[in-house]
Formats: sequence, structure tokens, C-alpha cells
Amino acid sequence: MHQFNCGLVMLALGLPLSTFAATGFSGSGQPVPKADCAGVTPSYGLIRQTIPLGPPGPLVDGYVYADAFENAPSLTEWADLFGSQFPSREGGGGSLSIESGKFVALAFETGARGDPIYGGSDFGTIRVFATVLHADLTVAFSECPGDFLNPAQGSSMCRVSTGQGAFSWQLAGAEPFTCQLAENTTYYFNLAHVDSITGQNMCPGNFCNSLMEAR
Repeated sequence: MHQFNCGLVMLALGLPLSTFAATGFSGSGQPVPKADCAGVTPSYGLIRQTIPLGPPGPLVDGYVYADAFENAPSLTEWADLFGSQFPSREGGGGSLSIESGKFVALAFETGARGDPIYGGSDFGTIRVFATVLHADLTVAFSECPGDFLNPAQGSSMCRVSTGQGAFSWQLAGAEPFTCQLAENTTYYFNLAHVDSITGQNMCPGNFCNSLMEAR
């Protein structure tokens, strides 16, 4: 499972992520800020993948996943993969094929604590499996698409790989060992088959498959 943390940080390029432009309104009616990511280069020389690939590869661990993204014209929003808006507490999942040398960035808005979509809990988890041997999957909650080096609030809890088990996040909290997300903010769920430390490409073929579940 995977979870993450978020706040204001400086990118490697020196661009402050504190520069925001309103991009809409959350369920609570508050403006949803979005970091100004103009000129921000994706980590490790990766290129963004925006088109779903299919059919996906074999499933693992007995999990059956509904491929919500197969009916989506693009692969750019959280709901394109999970079938519903963040945090997708229904336990929805999807199987995802990511091209070698590319990343997927799924945008989502956090809303506010107490919003009905959170179901009375400000915690959540994401579970991720890589289905090709040695094709480690690194994921990060960040304020810009493709940014694996500057996770939210610079926290290691917001940047993890498949070998590290469960990832936990919390909305506007202070629980240790969780990725803290700010309210009414736009984030990206970034995914790529790269080594979480070196950034080395870990996908041995043209594309590699992963499975994820959100709760």
C-alpha cells in the first residue's frame, strides 16, 4: 500500500512550489490551488504517458481489478484509474501498464477535512504491486507531474516503491510515518518503473504492468 505527504518545497530547478493558481473549487466550496509547474522537468529524464495501454498483463495475489481506465480517453486524472474521485474508499483498483522510460501522473484534489467523500476518516492507504519480475514501481505524491525527487513536504513517506509495502496518507493531520496532505490542494500521484534511489529504468520490456488498490 502506499501513502504520502505534502507541502511547500523547492524544486531542483529552483522553482518555488508556493506559486499557485486557482483551478476550481473543492466540495467545500474552497478554491483548489495548483502549483505553478511551468518549466519543471520530470525526474530521471522520464516522459509523460497520457494514453492508457491495454490489455493489461496478468493479475497477482488473487486480486481482481476493474480496469476503469480502459473506458477513459486519457490517463491524467485519479478517477481514470480508480473509477472515482480521491480518496476512492470503495477499495477500487486498476491494472496499469506503464511504458518503459515513461511516467504516469494522476491529478487529484484533496478537498477539506469533513467533506462527505472522506467518510469521516482523514486517513487512507494505497497498495501497489509490480507484476513483472524486477520491474520495481516508484510512486510519489507531489505538487507537480513527474516530480519524484520533491515529494510533498519533502517527506520520505510520500515517495516509496513496491518493495516497501503499505503507504499511508493523512489529510491536514500530524500523525507520524504518514504522508501529510494539505486541504483544498491539487496533487499528482506519480508512478514509474524506476529504482526509488538511483532512478534507473527497471522495466525490461516495452512496458510493465502494476496493480493498485485504494482504501
